Amino acid sequence: GILSLGEVRGDDILTTVLVDPAHGGLPERPLGRIVMPYAMALSLCFQAFWLPADRAHYEQRYPFSEFGRGIWGNAETFESFLGMCRSKGHVLRRVAKSVRIAAPIYGRERRLIAALALSLPGEADGPAAERRLSTALQTITKAADSLSTRAGEVPGN
Repeated sequence: GILSLGEVRGDDILTTVLVDPAHGGLPERPLGRIVMPYAMALSLCFQAFWLPADRAHYEQRYPFSEFGRGIWGNAETFESFLGMCRSKGHVLRRVAKSVRIAAPIYGRERRLIAALALSLPGEADGPAAERRLSTALQTITKAADSLSTRAGEVPGN
């Protein structure tokens, strides 16, 4: 799968591919491409876990009516999906022939500072595929939790 990190820069969410088997597992250069709003696991993760003011600012730049309606159909479906993500603590979305996972990374005062995402090729249904997905989800959420712990530490302590 492809492992990416998402961070906010200015008014946009930028992604950097950290690991891509197609490129020998090397980080992407140059760093940071703008994330497509309302579609990618990274943008969905930020929208699900941002503070309301941060989300409102993003939605002013990328209105749902222009950028999200074609993907989600209506705001209620989108909000329902984000609510499900909040209750689970991560994003999991099956799109075409891929599975997209993202988990929030928090800094001090539990403010969202980044997100870690994994895109996996779609696999046949069945117990083996679900076990692989479960393992990938656990790995991403544990890694994001570990980065959150480190980011939340006060320097010098």
